[in-house]
Amino acid sequence: MSKLSLAALFQSRSYTLLSSPGCEETNHPAFVRRVERYVNRPHAARSGAVTLAPQHLDAKLLEEGELFEAAWAQEMSTLITLRRRNSPEAEAAARAARAATAILANRIETTAAATLDGLNVQARTMLWRVCREPLCGCSPEVSSDARQGATI
Repeated sequence: MSKLSLAALFQSRSYTLLSSPGCEETNHPAFVRRVERYVNRPHAARSGAVTLAPQHLDAKLLEEGELFEAAWAQEMSTLITLRRRNSPEAEAAARAARAATAILANRIETTAAATLDGLNVQARTMLWRVCREPLCGCSPEVSSDARQGATI
């Protein structure tokens, strides 16, 4: 018996399954109907081409991370200006920049991260919370008196 004749027998449902232990209650006609439905199913199930690019799982978090980094850089420049000029206007600008960075940090911290990239963004906000300066070498164990000079 060749493969072609076996295929013809399978499609015509005229052959029987060999009985094996534990398979006595096989519903062969139902199985064949399922196979026929699968084979005869239209393969053009999609209505059109996919036009959207795949999205990163933490796309919103990464976008807010970029905004946070820009706000942190702005905060650093206002702190440098405050140290150089020490004027009420510079202090008000530094406070406003710190408040804007804090708002972004709160949003990032309350967003759930799904990837390591998202966790990296959240780690940067934690670094900002502890040090207020990028890679300053501060640690959470630093006393509040030592950090008092770094906060406005």
